[in-house]
Amino acid sequence: IKKEKSVNFDLGLKANLDNFSGSLNYFFNEIDGYIDLRPVGGINYQWRNLPGKTRIVGIEGAMEIAFTPEFYGFANGSWTWGQQRDTLGIDTIFVPPFKTYLGIGYQEKKKRYWAEVSSRIVSQQARIPLNSQGQPILDNTSGFVIFNLKGGISLFKKHSLTVALNNITDKFYIEPYNQFLAASSNLPPVPEAARNISLSLTVRY
Repeated sequence: IKKEKSVNFDLGLKANLDNFSGSLNYFFNEIDGYIDLRPVGGINYQWRNLPGKTRIVGIEGAMEIAFTPEFYGFANGSWTWGQQRDTLGIDTIFVPPFKTYLGIGYQEKKKRYWAEVSSRIVSQQARIPLNSQGQPILDNTSGFVIFNLKGGISLFKKHSLTVALNNITDKFYIEPYNQFLAASSNLPPVPEAARNISLSLTVRY
């Protein structure tokens, strides 16, 4: 496998106001020798440099709004598109589908404790690379929505405790790229963690 060579272009906007902060970024990548999983005969795949040029473009954005001194909301999202072009035509490459993360939170005025409820939303990916028989290597990836609850408290000036309840609804889901890699390797995809609780202690110096 040889090194990739690319031309990159990024254009972004940022805003920081009293009750609002946000950013919006557009990126453009054109890559020679893009490294990707491709069929090498039958049902076998391997990493290799693609001929021609591969183009990946996308948009990313994030924002946070203060509704009151204690309550706030936040959101971020990303969309990516990609294709590979050579003398034989245009092929699809696998890129993440549209995904967003949003939520609302509360923080006590003196920042002694806080809580957040959030949701992660991932859509389906219908642009699937083809196998050596010209068929998509897997069906559309499965979209999903998961919900999380997180809160924390400052124990001392430099210590804080955080508790998180993840995947509240006990959703069965698999990340899109894991579905793609499993299909390429002819293996069953591995699901993400079911409902779980995590506890963390942060110590600052």
